[in-house]
Amino acid sequence: HIDLRSVEMAVQVIAIADYYGVTNQKLYVQCCKFLEENISVKNVLEALKSAFEVNNSNLKMVFMDQVVNNFAKVVQKTEIELNLLPKEL
Repeated sequence: HIDLRSVEMAVQVIAIADYYGVTNQKLYVQCCKFLEENISVKNVLEALKSAFEVNNSNLKMVFMDQVVNNFAKVVQKTEIELNLLPKEL
């Protein structure tokens, strides 16, 4: 069992596992479940930024879907937070 405390931490664990070729399906499933349960309009941009930083295409797609599906709520974020996202997004 891994004690995940933030969305960013879960993204980082997945990235590290991918980088080192760790094929521990239980670890991956636990991180994905944590992300599913803890992603929200409030933190989806942070999660998207983290996924972009670790270059995880699967997570980027999941988080982009969240942004698209909740676009009206997400765009209500402050301009400062939106400016923190990579320009490629």
